[in-house]
Amino acid sequence: MRYLIFILFCTYFNGIQAQTGVSGQVDLDDTIDGVQIKVFTYGSQAKLKDSLRLVATTQPDAKGFFEFDSHLFSKKNSLYKIQYMEKGGKIAEKSFIHSQSDVLRFSLVDGVFAHYESTNMADKEWQGFQQLKLKLLDSLVAPTAQVDLDKRLAGYTKDSVKVLYVKLLALNQLDQRNLLQSDISANPSAYTVLLKELQASDIPALEYAFLADRIALDYAKDYQKKYSWSMALNLFLLLGFVVSGAYLFYRKRKPNGTAHLLSSQETKVEALILQGCTNKEIAQELFISVNTVKTHIQNIYRKLEVANRKELIGRFSKK
Repeated sequence: MRYLIFILFCTYFNGIQAQTGVSGQVDLDDTIDGVQIKVFTYGSQAKLKDSLRLVATTQPDAKGFFEFDSHLFSKKNSLYKIQYMEKGGKIAEKSFIHSQSDVLRFSLVDGVFAHYESTNMADKEWQGFQQLKLKLLDSLVAPTAQVDLDKRLAGYTKDSVKVLYVKLLALNQLDQRNLLQSDISANPSAYTVLLKELQASDIPALEYAFLADRIALDYAKDYQKKYSWSMALNLFLLLGFVVSGAYLFYRKRKPNGTAHLLSSQETKVEALILQGCTNKEIAQELFISVNTVKTHIQNIYRKLEVANRKELIGRFSKK
């Protein structure tokens, strides 16, 4: 009977403990208001920035202890922020990932909300990501520190963050700084794979809508670029065709009068060629040698830009 009572007591105690999702302690000397829990929500453009909704407020007890029941939190991972206002107007706050099945305990070690323990594995990676940001920023040198930080964080988020929800939060931060689009353009296949993973997960579509929009925009830009290049190439080829056609048309329509190009003797030779005379007949007609006729003919071809007798007759004979 004694053991049964002990088991029932433990079950009851664990049930009470399980109902507490977030708890901790604040310094009452510095507190003038209750402790608040807020959740980050998504606006019309799926942005997390400045979109907090109050979940609950509680008053600490006489020793500064507070707690929030687990039923106040979402069944799935969400990003929350705990806040309280000090007497000087300064707000102490901390962001963390939490769900209804998790337990989180704040302590006063190193200050209010400075240290806590959580059973949420996504939150552990999220806090590690935040610490990495601070560590990288301290190691980088101005004036390119912020640019270098953004590039490293983008690479780290894409390649090293394992928890899908944490990766999504990190990418949302990059998007708020207008850095996501350029990284998608540089690594389109990686982000396409990531989007498919998100679509197959239990994460609501609204939370990764910003990523889908950025990927779609990159696809549209890439298509437009390829289309513009194709149009430019087609226009160039068309222009070349028109110019070539005009040149050939000009050559075919070139006036028969070529005296201004040819010497007197060459003009006579040309006229006899157009009449169909052979080299020998031309030589006899003009009282010159056949070799001289050939020389005149070569000069005629060169000056009139024709290759042979057939082309000469075709271009300059009267129709």
